Amino acid sequence: MSRKDYDEFSKTMKDQVADIIISFNFFESTLKTLIANYIKGENSEFVKEIVLHNSIISFNGKHSLLQYIVKAEKIDFDAWESIHRLLTIRNAVAHSDNLLNYDGDYLGEEIVDFEFGTALPIFEYYTDGPKVTMLKNGKINSKGFDKIYKEFKENLLVVNQKLKKLNALIK
Repeated sequence: MSRKDYDEFSKTMKDQVADIIISFNFFESTLKTLIANYIKGENSEFVKEIVLHNSIISFNGKHSLLQYIVKAEKIDFDAWESIHRLLTIRNAVAHSDNLLNYDGDYLGEEIVDFEFGTALPIFEYYTDGPKVTMLKNGKINSKGFDKIYKEFKENLLVVNQKLKKLNALIK
């Protein structure tokens, strides 16, 4: 892998990790808007910006409020699993111990940086692609980041469509 390939790989990884975290933040903001719309009234902006602020109410608290709204209004909402997957993937990526850790089996090849006259070792990690590991039912599972990223984007699309419909129903 050339230095140019490595830099491109590294930038792509960082962009996709940032996309997951930022997209989840936008999703959480949409959820706050939905809850504030449900509460309505002259203090809706206060509810959205202060009461539902991420430093005051966790995502799980907002999730519980969403569950209450759906149940109280007897609305059919079938995106719970997709929301769970978003949160799981976001947390796995944000708190990954190995996503950007390039320690794998040493393959002996080198990335040569001609500009600085340095050589960097190539680890197995580069050849198999980055992995995200999650602990589930007492077992460590790992999945390729490309698959995790695709799954996140698919679930985000489902959830955003469902929240848009839900928001229209309660507005």
